[in-house]
Amino acid sequence: QTQKGLPEFNIGESVPTLGSRQNRLANDLHSVFTTFTKISGNHNLKFGSDYRLIRYNSENVGTSGAGSFTFSPTFTQADPFTASTSNTSGTALASVLLGAPAGPVLIVTGFMQALGPELTFAATGYRRWGWGTMLVAGVAAGVVALPWNWLRLGYFALDPGVMAGLFITRVIAGGLAGLGAKAIGDLVAATGSLNYFALGRERVREV
Repeated sequence: QTQKGLPEFNIGESVPTLGSRQNRLANDLHSVFTTFTKISGNHNLKFGSDYRLIRYNSENVGTSGAGSFTFSPTFTQADPFTASTSNTSGTALASVLLGAPAGPVLIVTGFMQALGPELTFAATGYRRWGWGTMLVAGVAAGVVALPWNWLRLGYFALDPGVMAGLFITRVIAGGLAGLGAKAIGDLVAATGSLNYFALGRERVREV
């Protein structure tokens, strides 16, 4: 974001664009008038000068200054690789509900977010699914994807203090997500439906 405000959401399909933008204007006009008049009988002589200083200042960061998200039916149509299928299937509104803006670049984003946990699980040989492993995996999900977001979303323009706060928030949120996934996984494993998977066997060892 280059300015504060609600990002624009472009959904199309006759749905109005939602969002905000700012356009600051500062206009100044300074004038100096001098007039000389000489009257003699039936005659007069008049002359003068007019000096004007006009300043027109505009700050307009564009329509996407607060961020912009464009949704399309690509991920909900019958065949994402055949554009014509969007005529009979899929909708951009479904992509909104799925939280999938920006089209195919989302695939790269998803890969980067999954890379951290995958590296964590690979380091354990995909055999350990305890609380510590899931905590590290959650933190890794947020931290490993940070360079990609730094490039794609323009984090390099953020104030260092804001960037530090963002990093800390990612660590905390990622850790909580990892612990939450562990808790949900244990609840599912308690039903016995995961006994043939590593997560189920890990729970049996813990018990």
